[in-house]
Formats: sequence, structure tokens, C-alpha cells
Amino acid sequence: MEQQSLLGCLIVVFVCSPCVSAQLAANNWPPGLSAPQLLQNDLIEARARWQAVSKAIGRGLVTTLLETESIQNPSPLLSGPLQASNFCAADIAQVAADLKISVYAQQMLDAEGKIPSGVMEGHVAWYGDYTECQSIKSNPANTTIPQIHGRHCLLFMSTKSPAPITTSNELSIDTGKGLDAHAFLVYGVVCGIIGLLVLVGTLIDVLYSYLENKGFLFGNSSPVIMDETTNLLHEVCQPEVQLLSSSYKGKQFVKMMTAFSFISNCKKLFNTSTATGPLSCVNGLRVLSMWWVIQGHTYVFIISFLDNVLEAGQIVQRFTFQAILNGTFSVDTFFFMSGLLVAFLTLNQLREKEGKLNWCMFYFHRYWRLTPVYAFVLMIFTTMMLHMGDSPAYYYFYNGNSALYETVSECFTTWWANLLYINNYYPNYGSINRQCMGWTWYLANDMQFYLISPILLWFLYRFRLIGVIITSSLTFACLLIRMLLVIIYQIKTLGGAATRKTSDIYAQNDLLYNKTYTRIAPFLVGILTGFVLYRSHCRVRLHKGLVLLGWSIAIATGLSVVYGLYSYNHNGTIMNPEAAAIYISTARFFWGVALAWVVFACATGYGGLVNQFLSWKVWAPLGRLTYCAYLVHPIIIFMYYMNQQTPIHFTDLNMVYLFFGNLVASYFTAFVVSMTVEAPMLALEKIIFKRQ
Repeated sequence: MEQQSLLGCLIVVFVCSPCVSAQLAANNWPPGLSAPQLLQNDLIEARARWQAVSKAIGRGLVTTLLETESIQNPSPLLSGPLQASNFCAADIAQVAADLKISVYAQQMLDAEGKIPSGVMEGHVAWYGDYTECQSIKSNPANTTIPQIHGRHCLLFMSTKSPAPITTSNELSIDTGKGLDAHAFLVYGVVCGIIGLLVLVGTLIDVLYSYLENKGFLFGNSSPVIMDETTNLLHEVCQPEVQLLSSSYKGKQFVKMMTAFSFISNCKKLFNTSTATGPLSCVNGLRVLSMWWVIQGHTYVFIISFLDNVLEAGQIVQRFTFQAILNGTFSVDTFFFMSGLLVAFLTLNQLREKEGKLNWCMFYFHRYWRLTPVYAFVLMIFTTMMLHMGDSPAYYYFYNGNSALYETVSECFTTWWANLLYINNYYPNYGSINRQCMGWTWYLANDMQFYLISPILLWFLYRFRLIGVIITSSLTFACLLIRMLLVIIYQIKTLGGAATRKTSDIYAQNDLLYNKTYTRIAPFLVGILTGFVLYRSHCRVRLHKGLVLLGWSIAIATGLSVVYGLYSYNHNGTIMNPEAAAIYISTARFFWGVALAWVVFACATGYGGLVNQFLSWKVWAPLGRLTYCAYLVHPIIIFMYYMNQQTPIHFTDLNMVYLFFGNLVASYFTAFVVSMTVEAPMLALEKIIFKRQ
């Protein structure tokens, strides 16, 4: 019976594996976009020490053996820095002996990781040829000799510690993870049910359309008003195409099945006849902000996958890069639009219904609108994300000690926190890097804003002045809290990293970035903007000079917020405490103020070309996909990056290409998820509760 030897296990695994790659890791590698702070002298020192041990490891084990006195004598492997086992040393010696006569041994020498050029620019991931390594198999003529397989293993080396090799547990990467049977079963059953419902619903839709065209049924079409009040969703009216005749209205089962019709849902998605109205400019803002989010994540997530981190650090210091560096303002745009829509639409409903509104349905509709598709994507992320890659980068970032592995694992135990929209506080004090689907902190904030909005809206409707005072006071309180946190924890950047009291548990877990009381200001600005438009019926007469002044102030404010820190970002200097306190506490508020003028001007007829562009009907279908695109786009980006078998080189052209690729792939995936999960759930709610 043929024996097989898989070469590789912990440190000895690396020693035994002819196909090796290396990952040079700097101590305290700066997170996110601060990677350019990596010191070049660290890399110089690391390269020198790596070269010192390269005879034993860096140049490859087979290369080392060729320089020993006798490749048939495995004793050099049993002592010194290698410390290999007898069995492992014998296998290595066999590979070395076969170098001159066997292709498989030459492939192992070819596939192993080697010191590349560009180490001084941050090329610290030396993966070798992953595919070639995994495919190598020896063909021993003697059946008593075990067959040798190539196995790709990673070795990590610190730039600071005296010993260049990391501890063995960091190398314990399971390259053969199996799917969790129960999780995969749930995933398969849910997807199967959804697929079946879509198929049956579409067939029923086609059947009734055929019968109607033949005159057997008399169609009945009536408009259905969609009063969405969340920024990621499409809020304007769109027709609900009903293919059933009046005689079939009582057949709720058939109507519920047609809610899953792929054809009908596509018709509603691509309908642009209703993409008009005073707030149609929000369609463009929504889509462009989503593109901004995807662009920012394309750049941020790639940092750990680059082979020229230091060169990238120089590129991001350019003036034109500030819009990407400050891409977090895109989230504030969503917060502003959320407040705008909930105020404008709800206040108009209160006026139409003379102050009466079903507040229970107000909350239920919101939860139902967001949660089913959210839960579906969460299920996919939890059950499948750890099995969507096959590359050195994948096994490095999804080993048991990585942050990405931790955030996926967190979903198995704290998924309920996401569905209760409290994940910006629990688990781990709301740490984005240590919660399930970290990017969904935004949804938690937005839901919490929505929960308190009826109180503000009631006062704005009943007691206008008191409502304005309360809303303005909450806005001021948010700015004050941000300023106090900046001062107390000596925060120097908009991201909110503390430089004082760093041992404080709150300072270690996103002190400023994702908490309700630090991010609500743009939402409140949106509520006040919606209130003004509600009171004025979007009809305001302004002098041309005042309009010009308004546009000038809004543009200047927006540009100052985004590009105002260029001198600090370019020169690498740090803001003084006073400047940091003022900018960090007020920047997001003033961004909301700039947006308030844009929406106000567009809604009241003073938007000009800006309004024409933002109200372009093409934005309407894309706007309806925004929520799903937000949910799925990080999964798409990580899937691509973690399936790269070589590091990525940062250039402007490469990044533009990656951005458009991520954009298209994200929206295509969002289209599929929306048509099969999101749209049917909305249609079911209308059927069950007879919402108009």
C-alpha cells in the first residue's frame, strides 16, 4: 500500500516543507491607512537578520541541503536552528537526492518562497508559488519509499524580536477546514427554500400574464406607495404590478407566491417613472455615497495585501487622495439622509392623518424592512466566509489568531446582537474589529436614531419651537461629547484612536467612531432640514444673491471638511490639541450642514444643474440596490483579496481597476439578493398588512 507524507507541522512543518513562503511582520503594525508609518530602519534590520538565517530557511530547505557535505546524510537537519525530526529529515534528504533526476524535486525548489526585491518598500509577504507547491507529488519507483506531497506553509518573522521565527501556534494553520455540518445544512435548506419560492412565484406570474393576455383574466393595476424612511432604501413611490384579476384577490396564497416573482420584482426595480418629486435628489446622493463607501473600503482593506506599502504611503499623501482618506463622511451622508427622510415623510403623514399614526407599525415596518435580508447575508457570512478562499493570504488571515477569523467566529455566538441592532455596544464594547460583520455598526446606529425619532417628530409636529430647541440641544450635546472625549483621551485623528488613557477599555474599542451619542449630529441636521421642507411645502422664494451665498458657503464648508487636513496628512504632523478638539468635534456636523443646503436648494428649485444630475432617473434603480450593496460589498472585496496567490502592487491604475471591479461585482450580487430576498419580503408585508 502506497504511503504518503504531507510535509509540514508547526515550526518543523516549515522546516520539512520544501515549498515555503514567508511573511515578515512588523511589531505593532499600524492599522488601516497608517501603514506608511512603518519605519524603514526596521525593514533594513529585518532584511539583514533574515539574510543571516536564509541559508537554513529563507533560501529554502532544499537549497540548504545541496550545500551540505552529503545530501544523503540528514544529520545537519537534526540540530541547529532547524530541529527537524528523523522522519522529516529523511524526507527532505530524499527530495534533495532527487533534485537531479526528478521533476517534482525541481518544482519544490522552484515553488519555495525566496527573498524578493522591494523589501525596503514593504514587500514583506513572500508566498512563493502556491498552486505549484500544492500540486507537487513524487513518483517513487520503490513502493517502500513514501510518496512526498508538497504543502504550502507560512513562516512569520518579527522585525524587532531577537528570534526571527514566531511561536509555533502562529503557524498552526488548518488548510483543510471542513464545513460545519449543521451550519451548512441550515444554509442549504434556507437557500433551497428561497430558490424554490422564486421559481414557483415566477412560474405563477408568467402563467397569469399569459392568461391575462389571452383575455381569460382582467388585470387590475393600482399604485402602491412606498414610504421608506431610511437612507439606504429607495423612498419614492413605485407601482406594484398586480397580475391577478379582481376575482382572485381573495386567494392570499397565490398573491404571496407572486411576491417572489423574479420578473415582477425586476420590473419594480427598473421602473423609473416615479423617480421624481421634491426629494428626488436623494437618489443621486444615496448612490454616490454608496460608491464612496465601496471606494474607501477598496483602499482600506488592501493594505495588508500589498507588496509596496511604503510606496502606497507616499501616494496617499497627495492632495487628490484626501477625498478617499476622508471617505468616512460618506456614512454621515447616510445619517443625514435618514434624518431628512424620516422627518419629511413622517411629518407629512401626520399632517394628512391629523396627527394620528400607528407608531407600532412605524417600528415594525422599519425592522421588517431591514432585518430579513440582513439575516440572510449574516447567515452567508457566518457559514461560508471561512470557506471562500484558497491562497496563502487566505490561510494567513483566517487562521485562529487573526482579527478576521475572530470577527467571523463572533457571528456564531453573538449574531443576535446584530439582529437586535446593538452591535455597536455589544460584544466587546462595540469594537468594529471584534464584532460580527463589523461594517454593520452603521445599521445599529441608524436603527437607534430611528427609535428616538418619534419623540422629536411629535414635538416638531405639535410644538414646533420646543421641537426645534430639543433637536438643536441634542445636536449641541453630541458636539460637546465629542469634544470632551477628544480632550480627555487626547484623540488626534478623525478615526478616534486614543493617545492617552490607552489602557481604558473604552479607549481600546472605537471610542468615537460608532457610538450613538458621537454620530447622531448629521441625523439631527437631517431632521431639522426635513422639518423646514415640511413647513415650507418645498416652496421658498430666495433672492439670487442669497442663493449664490448659500451655495458658496456649502461648497466651501464641504471642501474644508474633506480637504482641510491636507497639510497634516501631507507633512505627517499631528494636530495640536486645540485644533484636534475643534475639527474632530465639529467636522461631521458641518458636513451635514453642507448637505442640508444642497438638498434644500434642490427641493425648492434652486439646485440647477446639481439637481438635474442628482435627480437623474438612472439613479433610481441603483438607489433601490443600495442597502443590499452595503451589506454584501465587504464580502466581495475580501473574497477577491484573499484569493490572491501573490501580493498586490499598489498603483493608481490598479486601484481604479479594482474599484470598478468591486463596484460592479457588489451591485450584481446586491441585485440577486434584492430580487430573491429583499423585494419579496417587502411585498409580503404589503399583502399581509395591506399597506398602501
